[in-house]
Amino acid sequence: MPDNSYTKICKTEALRENVGIKIRIQQKDIGIFKINGEIFAVSNVCPHNRASVLHNGQLTGYEITCPHHGWVFDLKTGECLKGYKEIHKYDTIIENGEIWIKLKD
Repeated sequence: MPDNSYTKICKTEALRENVGIKIRIQQKDIGIFKINGEIFAVSNVCPHNRASVLHNGQLTGYEITCPHHGWVFDLKTGECLKGYKEIHKYDTIIENGEIWIKLKD
């Protein structure tokens, strides 16, 4: 079991390849993505208009495009590739088929 800075969010089997899901945990909206077997967790809120929609965006490789205004973010880093403000990227651990996310620093 990871240390207490991590929170269990779901089983790996709950995710489909290249399809985002949204979870709400500790008053945070988080987008979870499975790409090539890797798990990525980022803030689901696009900084452009504060809408929690990134999980519904268009995936291209490791990039997610906001469905509202086309801002593009790198899921590996949270970097904004089109737009001007990055999103928070959360560390994840997979243990015994369960995905854990680090919410605390």
